[in-house]
Amino acid sequence: MSNPADYFMSMMSMENPNETDSDSGRPKSEAEITKEYNRKINYLNEQYQLSDLKNDHAFISREALEIYPQEISGTYSPWLLQLWLLVKRSWLNNMRLPDANIVKVASIAVIAIFINLLF
Repeated sequence: MSNPADYFMSMMSMENPNETDSDSGRPKSEAEITKEYNRKINYLNEQYQLSDLKNDHAFISREALEIYPQEISGTYSPWLLQLWLLVKRSWLNNMRLPDANIVKVASIAVIAIFINLLF
């Protein structure tokens, strides 16, 4: 009864709290968990390297070239443009959900009344 991706991630996590020794039932030591984790990762890496799912750019297209980190440009949008896009998106969300605005105003009013009563 869980998301398969979450289950897989919990199995592959080194911090999995359910890791116990199969023989004695005691919790595994950190060295045992690290060794088992490395074994799992190496196995998955080997299987991926041998599989047809491997993302080989030469196989996908002859014109495709590998991208190296130094080739990626570091240009960013100006902060004013980012602010404008966030304000616009927030405005559109508020217009699409008028009931949510009523709930927000009501909750702010109730909190304000409690604060005024307190002080």
